[in-house]
Amino acid sequence: MKKTGYIVFWTAVAILGLAAELYVAKWATETEKDPNLAETVQFTPDTYPQVAASITREDLEGHIRALSSIPSRLTGTPGCDRAAGYVAEQFRALGVGEPHVQQYPVTVPVSDRTELRTALGTFPIYPLFPNGVCPAAVPEDGLSTRLVYAGFGRLGDVTGKDVEGATVVVETGAREQWLYLIDLGAEAIIFVERERPPRAMETFTQTLSNQSIPRFWMTRASAGPILEQLKQHDL
Repeated sequence: MKKTGYIVFWTAVAILGLAAELYVAKWATETEKDPNLAETVQFTPDTYPQVAASITREDLEGHIRALSSIPSRLTGTPGCDRAAGYVAEQFRALGVGEPHVQQYPVTVPVSDRTELRTALGTFPIYPLFPNGVCPAAVPEDGLSTRLVYAGFGRLGDVTGKDVEGATVVVETGAREQWLYLIDLGAEAIIFVERERPPRAMETFTQTLSNQSIPRFWMTRASAGPILEQLKQHDL
């Protein structure tokens, strides 16, 4: 509950900043324009209370619900376009004119389909961000390995287990100790969320170096049957 409250709080802060910028933009369009410039923003600190008073709890909650309902807003995903469209629409609704959208190329990892095939069935998994310039990629015909449960990635969690050449399954929250699994010869790593994957997961699941070791994550619900078996024996 505390973690959920923390996420909601900072989301609200971010939306508050967005709303403030939108209202400032609306207010700015009502100020005197410099005929030599396309747009002139003129405001002083004494106008801040006026802007703040225009922001309501209902508006903030509406922005939070709209943006958080998008599964992923990562650059390159459909959710990114939806979120950008939402922001642009808010500018239009404020009557500040048609937003100017500036596009530029950026390299992002894109995955068409990733799945884990086992004797228990086929389960969806999702690639994590690259290690430096090395994406979470596998050969075109896939990667065939054993599955080994590695707990939180601590050395004590894999004592007596053969990790070399295996795909290790690690609980989210492992932080940096899972890096030892690479030294032990792990072929790939799958992180399993505990409840919802924390935002810090994108940091704690990177090696911060150009190491070519595929890393993925899967939901707790999907991983349930696999974890039950792996805690008894390898697959």
